[in-house]
Amino acid sequence: MRVAIGSDHAGFQYKAMLIEVIEEMGHEVTDFGTHSEEPVDYPDYIRPVAEAVARGEYERGVVLGGSGNGEAIVANKVRGIRCALCWDVTTARLARQHNDANVVALPARRFPGGRQGPGARLPVYRVRRWAPHRPHREDRMTAAPDASTAELRAAVVLALQRAVDSLEGGYAALLRDQLRNTEVDASLYGPSVFCLGLGRLITGTEDLALPAATALGLLEEMARVFVDLEAAGSDLVSSWGMPRSLNAGDAFYAAAQRVLLDDQGLAPPRRLRALGVLSAASRTFAEALHAWGPGGRDGVARASRALYPAAAALAALCCDLDADLTARLAAIAEDLASQPAATLEGALQKAAALNLRKT
Repeated sequence: MRVAIGSDHAGFQYKAMLIEVIEEMGHEVTDFGTHSEEPVDYPDYIRPVAEAVARGEYERGVVLGGSGNGEAIVANKVRGIRCALCWDVTTARLARQHNDANVVALPARRFPGGRQGPGARLPVYRVRRWAPHRPHREDRMTAAPDASTAELRAAVVLALQRAVDSLEGGYAALLRDQLRNTEVDASLYGPSVFCLGLGRLITGTEDLALPAATALGLLEEMARVFVDLEAAGSDLVSSWGMPRSLNAGDAFYAAAQRVLLDDQGLAPPRRLRALGVLSAASRTFAEALHAWGPGGRDGVARASRALYPAAAALAALCCDLDADLTARLAAIAEDLASQPAATLEGALQKAAALNLRKT
C-alpha cells in the first residue's frame, strides 16, 4: 500500500517513528515533511498529503499535529478527502467502517511511549488492516438511491451557486439572478443528479463527482438563460453567439470547463479525458436544443436528457471506475436518455444493483 504522511513541527518526532513502523510492514511511505522541529505552518505540509491522496497517487494518508484538529480541518478542505481525527483503535476502526475515511489525523501529543506506546499501535492497526468500509443504515444512497435524489439536487444547486459566484461579467450577473429565482423541482438538473448519485454509489460520497455534476448543471442552466433571452428578443444573445451553440468559444461553456480544470481531485490524464467528454456533451446538447429549444424551458428539460450519457461517463472517470462497470453504466444512461418512460430514480436503482462500491 502507498501511504502519504505529513506533519507540522509538533508531530515531527512521532512521524519519524511511524514511518519506520509502516515501512517495516512492507508499505511504501512518502514523507511530505516537515523535516525538523523548527516551527512551521501546518497547512503547508498537510494539504499536499490530502491532495496526493485525492488524486489517487496514494491509497491512504496520515497527518499529524499536536492535537490533530487543525490537520483534519485542512485535509477535509480538499475535495474527495474524508479525514478522521483518531486517538485510539476504536475511533480508527469506526472511521473506516462507518465513514470510509481515507486519511487519518493523529494527535501526536496524546501518544507517549514511543514504539511501544498506544500511539504506535493505532497507526499500525490503521495501515495494516484499514478496516473495510461496511455500509450501514446511514448510507442511504447505497440502500435506496431514489430516497436521496432531493438531497443530491440540493447539493447541485449549492455547487452551482458557488461556481457562478466566482464568475465575472454581465452573463455572470444574469446567471446569478437566474439561480436565485429558480424554483428547484424534480424536473431540474437530472443529469447532474445522476452523475452525483453514481459518484456516491461508487465511492460512498459525492465529493469526487461534484465538479462534473456542477459543469453539467451549468450547461443546463445556461441553456435556460439563452432560451429566456431569445424569447425576449434580447440583443445580448447575438453578442454572446448563437444561444444553442454551446462550444468552446462561449463564455458560458468556458465556465463549465473551468470547473473541471480547477478540480484538484482529478489526475491530469483523467482531467483531459473529462474535458473531452464535456466538449462532446456540449455539442450533443446543442443539437438537442436545436430540436427542442422552440419549446422554451420545457424544451430545455427535454434536451437535457441528452446529457445523461456524459453524466455516467464523467462519474466513472472522476471515480476511476473500471472499464466493465463503466460500460454497464453507459447502457443505463443511454436508456435514460432515449426512453421517455425511463426515470432517474429507476436508473439509479439499476446502477445500485451493479454493486459499484469501491473498497
